[in-house]
Amino acid sequence: MLLTREQLAGRKEKAVRFVRDVLGDPERAEEIEAESLDAYARRRRIELANPKKGVSTMPATTRQQLQEELDQLQEAIDNAHETLSDVYSPEATRGALARAIGEAIDILEALATEEETDHQEGAEEEEEEE
Repeated sequence: MLLTREQLAGRKEKAVRFVRDVLGDPERAEEIEAESLDAYARRRRIELANPKKGVSTMPATTRQQLQEELDQLQEAIDNAHETLSDVYSPEATRGALARAIGEAIDILEALATEEETDHQEGAEEEEEEE
């Protein structure tokens, strides 16, 4: 059965009244009333048409930080790719290929080191807040 949260809330209220007033079981009515809407839906095997609203979303600052990090990663990948693409050709010498590979590795390793440092600093800040 598929119900909206509002429909399910109405049914839950009716169930509470029925159990309390008709069945005469105020303790069970209180248990049903105290049950979250999601738990009630699971127990009754009812699917919600509009799942829980207000699910926490990522703060804008975190999204912005992640986008900046993604942009940095993409730039490093693009730089490494460009370095390798510029030298890749049948005429390229072994030395030129080795230098290009080394440069690409340096670009990616620098980024990995920077990311590791950022994550360590973030973990330290979280520990300090606790």
